[in-house]
Amino acid sequence: MGSSVSGAFKNVGAFAAGALPFAAIGAMKLAADAETLAIKMKVLTGSTDEASRVMGQLDQFAADTPFQKMEIGDAVQQLLAFGSSSSTVFDEMRMLGDIAAATGTPIGEMAELYGKAQVQGRLFAEDINQLTGRGIPIIGQLAQQFGVSESEVKKLVESGKIGFPELQK
Repeated sequence: MGSSVSGAFKNVGAFAAGALPFAAIGAMKLAADAETLAIKMKVLTGSTDEASRVMGQLDQFAADTPFQKMEIGDAVQQLLAFGSSSSTVFDEMRMLGDIAAATGTPIGEMAELYGKAQVQGRLFAEDINQLTGRGIPIIGQLAQQFGVSESEVKKLVESGKIGFPELQK
């Protein structure tokens, strides 16, 4: 029995030694990804200081939410590219993160939908369908906001009367 126990420990040790290089490679990849993200933030914010501030907020956001740093970084990058301000992007991320967590939608998808609506300046039927398809009750919320029936919301969208500010509300 003693030799089987020592043999088992040898096998575990051999497995751990073999897995160690993979762990090191993973850690190096994470470090490289973080460095690449920092460079992207510098380009998008236009300043090293502002990029550092955004990266600090990104780290805090990752610590406070169920989302991973790189997925948050990608979403922030999308929002900044779509025109969000680096001073308000984390307010938007909190809102989008709450919706993403509640609906099980990846935060990057939420950032993309939100950013596209921001650039367009208004909502289109496709936007409404994509949000609704992700379990977001946007039609009901807009109906309440405008004081109309849900069927009227679609008409307002088609006529271009629902803009980005209404989506933000």
